[in-house]
Amino acid sequence: MAYKKHPRHITKEQFADNTTVDGDRIDSAMESFERHINEVPEGDVLTKWTPTMFVAGWIPQSATPGTIHHWPWLTTPNISDWVQSGTTQPERFVNTERVKGYKIPGVDPTRAESQAFANSQWVWDTSFQIHRPAVVTHIDVLLMVDNPVLGSRTFTNIFAYGSLPPQGFANGDPSKDFSFCLHVDAPTSAENRQLNEIEATRNSFVLQRSRTSDNRGIGTFTDMTPNTFPGGFVSGVYEPVEGEIPLHQNARVRLSCVIPPVLPTGATNYDSSWGDEPWFMQQFGVVIHMLEEVC
Repeated sequence: MAYKKHPRHITKEQFADNTTVDGDRIDSAMESFERHINEVPEGDVLTKWTPTMFVAGWIPQSATPGTIHHWPWLTTPNISDWVQSGTTQPERFVNTERVKGYKIPGVDPTRAESQAFANSQWVWDTSFQIHRPAVVTHIDVLLMVDNPVLGSRTFTNIFAYGSLPPQGFANGDPSKDFSFCLHVDAPTSAENRQLNEIEATRNSFVLQRSRTSDNRGIGTFTDMTPNTFPGGFVSGVYEPVEGEIPLHQNARVRLSCVIPPVLPTGATNYDSSWGDEPWFMQQFGVVIHMLEEVC
């Protein structure tokens, strides 16, 4: 037999055979019932959820190559090269790493400190706070490039390795050098990345297997002016992740996207289509789909 709450959940008065039923007891039971109806406990109501989406994106500045800044992208490790010249270096960094699980083929992140920027990958971190329990159902990440056959192109990444691919890959092979991670800060030490809890991560996947279509619909109407976007219609790589990822109450959640290191012209150990300004080769967009609990 299914569990059923006892009437005493509402009132302490119990009416049964061979018991007295007087006015005072009835009044007491009605008062308890009224208080319960006016402020129904959460446990008495079926939990309801409402969909919410967190949307973020970043478009690189349009400038002459060589002068394009990398902000908000930061190197994955905190290294001494970031310390302002002429100032005292700290004895230690609170977070030697900004995110977990970002290693890619051909790049050893543990060597970044000794080789400065040579092996430092770049991370864009977006955070948000939730106040009630929630469930993440989808994470969508879109890397957008200009159509290769229409107009001038600014964002030209083809997501492929170059003439110096990592071991196990050949020149022109689709790359596996992008990753993203959904993680939650520790409640008692929110600024310590070592204590972050990874909720979902996507790495070492082939980007070109999730390409978006750049086909256009055919219409008979007159288009607006200008009739094309610079670079043509945007296409790119779309990487969706589906799941049921629970997030606890008052969680500070982070989505970190990690791109390869700077690959200077004439690199001798590794290269790919991300080039010497990896943050400028595409636009970035992310959408996090959530179900939030409704009181």
